[in-house]
Amino acid sequence: MIVDLVYSNSAISAHMVKHMLNQARIGAMLRAESNALVNTVLAEIGYLDCTHTIDQIIEDARKKAFDMFASHCTDPAIRTCVTAMYDHTQTVANLKTAEDKLFAIITANLPKIKHPEIKRYFQTMLDANPSQKKATSSALWNIARGMKTDIEGLGFIFYWYVMKQGELIAVKTILVGKQLGQSRDKIMENLGVLYDRF
Repeated sequence: MIVDLVYSNSAISAHMVKHMLNQARIGAMLRAESNALVNTVLAEIGYLDCTHTIDQIIEDARKKAFDMFASHCTDPAIRTCVTAMYDHTQTVANLKTAEDKLFAIITANLPKIKHPEIKRYFQTMLDANPSQKKATSSALWNIARGMKTDIEGLGFIFYWYVMKQGELIAVKTILVGKQLGQSRDKIMENLGVLYDRF
């Protein structure tokens, strides 16, 4: 099983180099004077072109990331929790009901998760729920970032998936900013600390 995870982590690491947003690509998108140039950067990293709506572009990339994660994750409990997170992002009708369902699924699967840091990630989400506060994205990011070097376990795959979710937010922020005619400085301000993660 370790050999399979090492292979999966190597495949994802190679994929990240070629198909992930980074600061240079963010800079190119911000400097782009046309959608065609933004599209070139997005196409390089596997996104739909700018002729689609921003929501279509993001949802296509979200589905690809989820499918890739699911194909490499060997722990059914982690896969179930991530699936619940993915399904939660697709819900627009009743956010409170969807959130309750998400937390119920995580609660049921948490004891089955073997990886201690991934377990801590989900526990942090749950600990924030009783007070109706969401776990801060920086707290969750710090837990995920700590798994970046776990090349023999599921930590790296999980880190990549969390990183990819941040990338989706960054891409949407840039595309919306460009669509609204915002300045580079304003888009960078909207990206905030997210930029430093790349």
